[in-house]
Amino acid sequence: MTDPKKERPESPADTEDAALLGIAEKIIKMRLQVPALFFLEIHKPLTTLAHTGSLFLQPLLSPVFGAERIESLNNVLAERKNIDNLIRLIESREFRDDEEGKRVAGDCQKGQEGALRW
Repeated sequence: MTDPKKERPESPADTEDAALLGIAEKIIKMRLQVPALFFLEIHKPLTTLAHTGSLFLQPLLSPVFGAERIESLNNVLAERKNIDNLIRLIESREFRDDEEGKRVAGDCQKGQEGALRW
């Protein structure tokens, strides 16, 4: 028997979603949510220009950054809705991480008998 996941090729939407999720996770991991959201909101109208520029510079950028990464960037920049999705991803994960942080901080402040308080 073969694995059905290996038989079907990934759709462009799956690769776009994976790329957006990876970008959002890196931004959150580096704690750059606010500057990234500010940058994305301001430059949203320039998405078409950025896509055209990345297509034009693809032959120069591919050896430096890798063809797959540049292709992924081109797929993300191809439609403005992807930028909106990235903004939503960052905001939703930031909110979730903030809520988890508050819960953890609350647990640490309560403390337990014999445990260290933070």
